[in-house]
Amino acid sequence: MTDFDHENMEKYTQYQSGKMHYDEGSFFIEESKRTRTNSNQIPNHVMVVIFSADKIKQNIEVINVSSDSGAFFYRKEDNLLLEASLGNAVGASICWQLEMNNRQRDVSTERVKVDGEWYLVFIGGSGTLGTFVQYVKEAPVIASMNQFRNNMYLLIGVMIIMSLLFVLYTQRIIHKPIKVLLQAFEEVKIGNWTKHIHYIGKDEFSYLYDGFNDMEDQIIRLIDNLYVQTNLAQTQN
Repeated sequence: MTDFDHENMEKYTQYQSGKMHYDEGSFFIEESKRTRTNSNQIPNHVMVVIFSADKIKQNIEVINVSSDSGAFFYRKEDNLLLEASLGNAVGASICWQLEMNNRQRDVSTERVKVDGEWYLVFIGGSGTLGTFVQYVKEAPVIASMNQFRNNMYLLIGVMIIMSLLFVLYTQRIIHKPIKVLLQAFEEVKIGNWTKHIHYIGKDEFSYLYDGFNDMEDQIIRLIDNLYVQTNLAQTQN
């Protein structure tokens, strides 16, 4: 083992094995073992996994979808806050207001005010690197929700207008012609066979109206023939 390796081993073995630690801009986990045949205090097996804080910041930046949002990791043990360079960089103020050192819940949503502006804050569970927090300005979110609500009102209004137009169309195209036809039958019922009905258009109702008028004409001819035959029979007698 070289002097450099020996110094690094002494540096990492002074930390508690199996736990995440932070030192000189990096997170690391150290795991050391001693074999049964090794009676020395110095372990003969040391493994160290290092996580760069800069890489963690770069990964946090990927989460930021706009300049109105941000995210950060807060590590209570080292009083460390890692925040992306993008966004509003208000993580320290949000962290202070949330009093994260005294929080009991692992997952929650909060609403905090920083520099006169409200933020919606989503606090994730405490992991190995620390507590993960995301935040976004409340005003753009509320504006988007209001816009969505207005669009829904507009859509409902359009649907109501279309329903009314459909009702009026149905009233004009179906109900009104049927009503006229029913009134004409009532006239026939009381003995008025000479009142023809008229329909403008070429569809099913035009055939119904023409058939009704033909029926009235035939009834009138039958009545006239019956009247003539009755008079002839009376004359012959």
